[in-house]
Amino acid sequence: MNEVLDCLKTGLALGVECQPPMWLDTRTGATDCIVFNNGIVNVLTGEKQSLSHRFWAHSALGFDWRPDAACPAWERFLENLFPDDEESKQFLEEWMGYCMTEETKFQKGAMLIGPKRSGKGTISHVLRLVVGDGSYVGLSLNTWALGENSKECLIGKRVGVFADVRFKPGRAYGTSFDPGGIGHVSSELLLNIIGEDTVTIGRKYKSPWHGQLRLKLMLISNEIPNLNDSSGVLPSRFVKLRFGVSFFGREDVDLRRRLEGELSGIAARCVAAYQRLCKRGHFVQPESAEMLELDVLKASDPFTAMALECFVPDPEGSVVKGVAYSMFERWCRESGRLDVLRTTPQNRFGAKLRAIAGFEQIDEVRPHGQPRCWVGMRTK
Repeated sequence: MNEVLDCLKTGLALGVECQPPMWLDTRTGATDCIVFNNGIVNVLTGEKQSLSHRFWAHSALGFDWRPDAACPAWERFLENLFPDDEESKQFLEEWMGYCMTEETKFQKGAMLIGPKRSGKGTISHVLRLVVGDGSYVGLSLNTWALGENSKECLIGKRVGVFADVRFKPGRAYGTSFDPGGIGHVSSELLLNIIGEDTVTIGRKYKSPWHGQLRLKLMLISNEIPNLNDSSGVLPSRFVKLRFGVSFFGREDVDLRRRLEGELSGIAARCVAAYQRLCKRGHFVQPESAEMLELDVLKASDPFTAMALECFVPDPEGSVVKGVAYSMFERWCRESGRLDVLRTTPQNRFGAKLRAIAGFEQIDEVRPHGQPRCWVGMRTK
């Protein structure tokens, strides 16, 4: 019996190299194709084909593809969220178009930060509809990597959203300090997924799954996230979007219902935005979120926070080494971060400074008859 089954598998089963979505007759991948109610659409070309048994996919959208459909409520909503901020509007639609596909080549996540009732939850709701319920998973940083099989829900999804994230606050214990923020297990998993690494995921009552997750990650919070990454790598993996307008006390309770009636138009705009993204080749960090980007770096790495608060890169500037380190010591004591002071002796101070964006070119010199200086920066 086992021999008969092995024979059938050889002739009928697809190999592990075959992954949906793909065309079964040619065995070619189709990560840029989306199944709508009325056909299969290539989001790079806009070409629409009839539904076919030759196309293998695990998800489909519950509305029609209509490239000429209008979405006035969506356009007004975006203008209310980001008045006179085209970069933020463009990024949001590019991100949503990216999430509609199985593609992960841009290796970026999205971070939506703003006050309560500022539209972040509505964006998440619309995103769930345009990617499909079967391709969307809600996540929590507290539980998604808690158990052996807790990551099983990630398999086969296009979008994972961490909604209303709350971060563990930092806390001093005498001369020690717990920085809080996210744990190292979550940090590693975020980098693995966004960086397109191969991962192994345990499954209940099944053998482990090995492969690359086709998952785009989005983090939503009212507060500046502490990603607890002194290297700055994890913060750089996220494009930040700042929500500056709060609708608290003047909420439009019918907005979601109106947006649900415009899904075809919203999807058409997002597909057009994705085409624009592919031509450019990378996401653009909206200028309105530049301060938010600095705040995320500062919250995730206290040494970076110190450098940005105390010094400014300046090709013509210089700071006496002893003065710079004294300013660092004072900042650590005033901030209660004696742990940072202990782990940064004076002979490592310069190397850590050069690892910060903007400070890469600083150099150590000793003018004749004067104390050693750092050139390439000045005090703030």
